[in-house]
Amino acid sequence: MNKSKQIYLAFSFGVVFVVVMLAIAIAIPYPTAFQLVTFRVTLALAAGGVAAMLPGFLNVNVSNYIRSGGALAGFVMIYFFNPAQLSFQGTPTNWPGVFIESTNEDKNLVEYFWKQAGVRFRFPKNGWTISTKAAESGLGDMTLQHKSGKHAQIQLHVSILDEKYRENWTLFQKNTIDIWKGTISQFGPFDSKEIYVDGRASFQMSGIIKGQESGFKNVSLIYAPLGDNRLFEMHLTRNAGHALEPDLLQVFDLISSTVAFER
Repeated sequence: MNKSKQIYLAFSFGVVFVVVMLAIAIAIPYPTAFQLVTFRVTLALAAGGVAAMLPGFLNVNVSNYIRSGGALAGFVMIYFFNPAQLSFQGTPTNWPGVFIESTNEDKNLVEYFWKQAGVRFRFPKNGWTISTKAAESGLGDMTLQHKSGKHAQIQLHVSILDEKYRENWTLFQKNTIDIWKGTISQFGPFDSKEIYVDGRASFQMSGIIKGQESGFKNVSLIYAPLGDNRLFEMHLTRNAGHALEPDLLQVFDLISSTVAFER
């Protein structure tokens, strides 16, 4: 194969993979760390193929040990300098979530994409901290901690529905309400109602429970089906008589009204 054909093949390879990477960027806007490295290497190879047809000479020095020119320089430039990361908008956190800074509608809100669970929601920019962890069983846990301390927090959990409930949400709802009612009604009134979370028929409960160490607590609970046999739970727990009770409930309602599940 002569040199001319080699150059055209390299260029064709580069163009094809650039187009493929553009399609992947649209389909997977929040890649995992492993996916990001794979995409980076592929894009660097594609850049090298395209650079083979560019006029002029490209010379790149990364350090005293890495110097390259021509098509290889295109690969080195993309792989080591990672322009995709430099152009990222927002403040990324540790996997499995990505912060998207202030929403266009309200600068005091941020949108959070919980990648591990495939859940997106909004909450206030100030006054809350967030943490995620992988659960030993299920798909993961998340805690939104209020600035007033550990006795005011919102917990989110995604798990797999028990097999007997996978085709019978009504039975799951009845049994779950009965269990919580038996616990909550010992200490005060119990309330339950049907709601919609991201267009899915769900249910919400509220009342008072007795904590093991810190006395009585108000709880608000939401259960929603995600599909694919997954279950989404959201619990707001705070000390009974918390001074910021209305604010905490407002944030709980904000999250539940902005939750969006990946479909």
